[in-house]
Amino acid sequence: MSEQTTQLNPWFSIWRQPRATARALVENPKLAGMKPWAIVLSYAVLGAVMTLIAFEYSIASGLGLDPLVISGMLATIPLTFLMWFLMSWLMKVSAGWLGGSVSTLQMRNATGWGMILGFWLLPLTALQQNLLLLIDFPLLMLMVPILALIIGIYAMVAFFKFLGEILGFSAWRAFGTSILVWLLMFVPLMLLMVGIGLLLGNS
Repeated sequence: MSEQTTQLNPWFSIWRQPRATARALVENPKLAGMKPWAIVLSYAVLGAVMTLIAFEYSIASGLGLDPLVISGMLATIPLTFLMWFLMSWLMKVSAGWLGGSVSTLQMRNATGWGMILGFWLLPLTALQQNLLLLIDFPLLMLMVPILALIIGIYAMVAFFKFLGEILGFSAWRAFGTSILVWLLMFVPLMLLMVGIGLLLGNS
């Protein structure tokens, strides 16, 4: 492994050097203590905390937390792991259709590492929600969502470059892989909903 890759800190370098970070993590999965399951767990826990912060305004206003909200927070961790496994498998299948060759474990590691980007975006999302609730300043209310959108798009591009490096793809082909994943997830769901709707309509 080159000296340059050993000096990378994946928590930050994935934003600036996604392809170099991917190579470094493939060459040395233990780089900076990077355990994909630990990243996913951190993401899930932070997501639950951010959900609580997002509803803090409701608590302060005396509205309280709905039991469904509390149940959703408790379910965040297992659901995050479930989605991680499902998305990793669908990514592997979709990448195979586009000529990629990667094992399920390698893809699971790749999507786990990729959650670093989401880890950094969660606080921004919570900040956006709280600012929109607590601050009545039109310009700021407009700027915060625009900033979140720009950073979100940049994170997606970084992820596609990161994923493409692991798959031996261009960023565009990695993007195509992600599109196939969403189609595999939502087309059957939509067909199921349409079918249920037709059955209920005829009953």
